[in-house]
Amino acid sequence: MSDKVFKLQLLTEEVVRNPALKSSAFLLFAKLCELYGRCKSELLEVNHTALKNYLSVSDNRSLKLIFNNMYENKLILNEIKSFPKKKALQVHINKEMTTLHSKNYFTQVDIRLLDKRIVDQIGSVGVRLIYYYESRINRLELYKDRCYASISTISQETGISKNTIMKYNEILKKNKLIRIKKHKLEHAGWEKDGNMIDYVQYANHTYVKLENITKLIGDSDT
Repeated sequence: MSDKVFKLQLLTEEVVRNPALKSSAFLLFAKLCELYGRCKSELLEVNHTALKNYLSVSDNRSLKLIFNNMYENKLILNEIKSFPKKKALQVHINKEMTTLHSKNYFTQVDIRLLDKRIVDQIGSVGVRLIYYYESRINRLELYKDRCYASISTISQETGISKNTIMKYNEILKKNKLIRIKKHKLEHAGWEKDGNMIDYVQYANHTYVKLENITKLIGDSDT
């Protein structure tokens, strides 16, 4: 049996760190990129009822808002105004926003992160955060095997609120997909009114445990 890991590549600035892109739209676009990678056709046919189930969306209006968010961010080229009743929904993916056609920087993660069983446990926000942390990590360089970004920076670059980031960090830690180490910065300070004010500053170091993706799928089978 092959041990090859298939990874889904998403553009870093245009998708992963796009603060105008909602996490639910991020997840849906990731699934469309997965489909596009298989069929190589820009015009994708999807079952919108199955997508609602995958995204845990209960009504068509909410799903349409997700599609509209992708359309507003130029990830798809056709605006979805309604859903067909008896045939597949056609979605025109913008190939220039995929790594098959763009040479811009990308972030890649084991495609099994998009497994429904994992999505049900960590949500679209959890998936988005894993991609974000990976976008800040370079495993080929010493001391760059972790993400140094602060909660404020993550919020600014993803559009996710600070409270939501902290909430989903706990979910990701519980599922052993990340490990966070609080790092103490010594002797930080600034000049104010002629006096040096010393303070202690903490910064999180976030490590992504990609090897636990398959373990998480296995645990959900038991």
